[in-house]
Amino acid sequence: MTGGREDRRQTPRHGPSSFAMQAPEQVFGPLELGFGDVFLDLGCGPGDYALAAARIVGPSGRVYGLDQWDEVLKSLRSEANLLGISNLLPVVGDFREGLPLGDDRVNACLMATLWHVLNLKRDAGRIFGELRRVMKIGGRLAALSFKREDRPWGPPMAQRPSPEQIAAAVTPHGFSQNLLVDLGDNFLLVFGRQ
Repeated sequence: MTGGREDRRQTPRHGPSSFAMQAPEQVFGPLELGFGDVFLDLGCGPGDYALAAARIVGPSGRVYGLDQWDEVLKSLRSEANLLGISNLLPVVGDFREGLPLGDDRVNACLMATLWHVLNLKRDAGRIFGELRRVMKIGGRLAALSFKREDRPWGPPMAQRPSPEQIAAAVTPHGFSQNLLVDLGDNFLLVFGRQ
């Protein structure tokens, strides 16, 4: 763990970031994010993962931080500028309604701790169909979510999907499950785009 729960930033429209709950390499290692890759942080919130990914992919790579709240992305733009990060592009959009990216662009995508707000029965086809469209063949999708364990923080237990529930929503849309990683309070599922 890179920091305590008190380190997580909270934005006006989001809960605290889950970024400090595990070391970045625990997320980006299994995702096989590398130099020159194009990375998509879906529902990026304050952008902690997007900022870390921008360093990993380097100047020849690109990071898209997509969120539906412009005020959150303005803060992310400012932070990227302060840090001298020029390969991060904040994008306003609701991924449940489509992705404002071209076809076959993305090597890796992260959906971090947003699974509790999704209606997978209603929206899975649209979300994962769009992800399949923008991802390159062989691209990787990482699903980071809270474990179904009673905790004094995070979403209520009833809103925490299990790894099996996430896999059941993702795999019918052209993805295969490659990996399940236990991260302590969270878990990480990695899928490959077929």
